[in-house]
Amino acid sequence: MADYGMIIKNSNSQIQIDSLYKNYALNQTGSTVIADPGEPSPAQIDINDVSEAPIFVHKPVTTYYCTHWGFKKDGGNYTHSLMYVEEDQSLTLGWQVFISGYVAILPTYGLIIKNPSNQIVFSSGDKYFKLRGIQSLNVPPATSADVTVVDADNNYFMLTNPSFRVIPQGAPPAPRYCTLRGMLKINSTTIRINEFRFATIGGSGYSINWIDDCILIEVGT
Repeated sequence: MADYGMIIKNSNSQIQIDSLYKNYALNQTGSTVIADPGEPSPAQIDINDVSEAPIFVHKPVTTYYCTHWGFKKDGGNYTHSLMYVEEDQSLTLGWQVFISGYVAILPTYGLIIKNPSNQIVFSSGDKYFKLRGIQSLNVPPATSADVTVVDADNNYFMLTNPSFRVIPQGAPPAPRYCTLRGMLKINSTTIRINEFRFATIGGSGYSINWIDDCILIEVGT
């Protein structure tokens, strides 16, 4: 936190401007059709190549569950966001990418704040990562949680700990279901967190990498 200069907070006491802190700024907005690729692999959304780890947020839809899994890297750059959607389904996903210290527009009029290293930490021409809500949840396997949010129509969301299971349906060669925790929009103020199936595979064995605790983050710009 700044020991001099300017600090501006919103009505929830969240820092909006700090003369030493480089906030996450909007780097890219998009809308992409993603589809289950027909194997236990994620769909890929092409994003601007960036060298630092970005923040990816998206709008849940009312038709099918989906979840953000991580990023693909090429060399030193993050190039694609990895998404899972319900098995054999597709959907149109609205999304945004934020990165730290990014400056998209230098305003002709307005406000620019720099830190002691002469780096811009705020430009009034940019759009910044604004927290609209943070909710801690406990969602074990095979359970769901309906979460009241501020605005599921216009805001974007991030779900932490996208846990998974591989569930045998019987002795081999019976199939195994691959499941993940994801999000579904119920209405303008409700997001459902639930386990969904994203692939069916052969083989044998049961595996689980599931953390019951997760956090739903709501973001606006």
